[in-house]
Amino acid sequence: MLAANSREHVDCVSRVVRNAERLPQAPVPSLIFDSWRRSMEQHHLDPGSLQGPRILTEPLLKECRERAELFMRIASEQVSQLHHRVRHADYCVMLTDAQGQTIDHRVDAAIRSDCRKAGLYLGTCWSEAEEGTCGVATVLTSQAAVTVHKRDHFRAAFINLTCSAAPIFDPQGNLLGVMDASALQSPDDRRASTWCARWWRRAPRPSKTPSSCTAPPATGCSRPTAHRVMWTANPTCCWPGTRTVACKP
Repeated sequence: MLAANSREHVDCVSRVVRNAERLPQAPVPSLIFDSWRRSMEQHHLDPGSLQGPRILTEPLLKECRERAELFMRIASEQVSQLHHRVRHADYCVMLTDAQGQTIDHRVDAAIRSDCRKAGLYLGTCWSEAEEGTCGVATVLTSQAAVTVHKRDHFRAAFINLTCSAAPIFDPQGNLLGVMDASALQSPDDRRASTWCARWWRRAPRPSKTPSSCTAPPATGCSRPTAHRVMWTANPTCCWPGTRTVACKP
């Protein structure tokens, strides 16, 4: 049986999606609403589901990590730097490939078990088709930095999470993956999470010295695609313009 807050969330999502044509204005930003609608009508997901995300088997995770080895190595310092900035607020940081599969992460030991139960761990899969509206999935579909705060999530399993994420591109504009900072608990006031949007904007830009980076293909992990990625001595990601989206309180 769903808890009261989960039932309220399911009722809200269902009402907004089913009555969209009759509403003068959706009560959530268009980016969130469009994702809710796809999650329900295209992906046929259940907003009341309390099941955690799909987790890759060890062999599949190993294969994906091996194919993304150079990408992970280049992004590693920025993953660690972001975690250093947010760990005091009990955030963990995940790096995913272009399919939303978590290939690297940073989390303090004190919250590691709780993060794992919530799906904030290696091998978890965060595509919109599987999990609906969430930080990683929304970045994958919009290719812009976003914050998905608590009830912005489609599925009831994730309505306590706050997820701020940004895409990682190569200089040709090809999506390589997503960096995500997620908190298990955060204030209801979404302004408490706007720091992440500021961090994305401050991230240093790449230099003009290219190096070869192998990124995952558009689907699955079976064929690598070579990309040319340019980095500074302090490796970071090629962030696009930052946009924070969140439901109205």
